[in-house]
Amino acid sequence: RLAALSAHPVFLNLAGVRAARAGDDAAALACFQSAAAQPYAPALYRLGDALAAGRGVEASPAQAIRCFEAAARQGYAPAQAELGRSYLRGSGVPLNRETAFAWLARAEAQGHPDGSTAHALCLIRGYGAAADTAKGMLAMRRAAHRGSATAQLALGLQLLEHGDPEGVDWLHCAAQAGNAKAQARFARCLSEGMNVPRDPEAAAHWNAQAAHQGEAAAQLALGLAL
Repeated sequence: RLAALSAHPVFLNLAGVRAARAGDDAAALACFQSAAAQPYAPALYRLGDALAAGRGVEASPAQAIRCFEAAARQGYAPAQAELGRSYLRGSGVPLNRETAFAWLARAEAQGHPDGSTAHALCLIRGYGAAADTAKGMLAMRRAAHRGSATAQLALGLQLLEHGDPEGVDWLHCAAQAGNAKAQARFARCLSEGMNVPRDPEAAAHWNAQAAHQGEAAAQLALGLAL
């Protein structure tokens, strides 16, 4: 049965994921290439990700974009989100906020957490569309509820900026999800007693979590605390 399935794109994609998790980038790349040739959208996306990062192959942002676009045109939300972010950054393609917003909107419509987060930030900042803070905040809240730590961090910061103590709760959610920037900012709230009871020991705990991930602000705060 395995022999009969060996050329199936779903099987190849799963084999590539397993190889990548085992640290065998060359084997993973070969599987993704075979599945992408069929063409299978998840494999196209993973091949693009490998090409963008240079895993098992020389990095090629332009080829990565072609893979993302091929998967995105099949309606694959992760590829739509990545393509949107690429146009937003000008990574592998000329910077184009309008095109970025269009792809991010497609990812958001499918409920993709990271695509929803970037889409919400575009609305808040007026990237690729007229700025609409209220609509952007609603979109950010949806992304945060979908479990995007990036959205939880952004929502928390936006709420705190407007004096809403709910922002601390969202920072805590993002910190628990492992977001280093959220851990450092939540630690600062605990250290200074900002919208939460002051707790230096808990602040040190969260700064240590973020410091081990390379967050410079947390490393400084933890060093000073010690």
